[in-house]
Amino acid sequence: MCVALKNRSRVPSEAGILELFPNCVRALARLHEAVGPIELVVADFDSDDWPLAEWLEEEAGAMTVHHLETDGPFSRGRGMNAAVEVARSSQILIYDADMRMDETAFITEGKAMRINGNIAHNGEATLGQTCIDLSLVSFLIIQG
Repeated sequence: MCVALKNRSRVPSEAGILELFPNCVRALARLHEAVGPIELVVADFDSDDWPLAEWLEEEAGAMTVHHLETDGPFSRGRGMNAAVEVARSSQILIYDADMRMDETAFITEGKAMRINGNIAHNGEATLGQTCIDLSLVSFLIIQG
């Protein structure tokens, strides 16, 4: 899972403070326990709302986590490129910091991954969208 972010740990809203990325990491940690190893690569553009160093390792549990401190103004594309360069998994999910998944989101069938009814086969990619925590997010799966 590759994520690029800036200040998504404590986000003010009308409903109060939303812990968007911490909730994402908690969901990934549960998914890791339910379906197997997950590698999380985070390109962080100097977040100061709740620095990742204060909570990320604990919330990630047994997941492998790479925290990349990224300089300059926020650029999702530049952050994702940096994260993908560090990722070592044979499958890469470009993920949004506001997104949460549970174990029912992924169903492995041989070398295919099923997400919301779309299948990504080896060497192909699938694009999907979902709405979580008041934001429209996209994800791209690359296998190969």
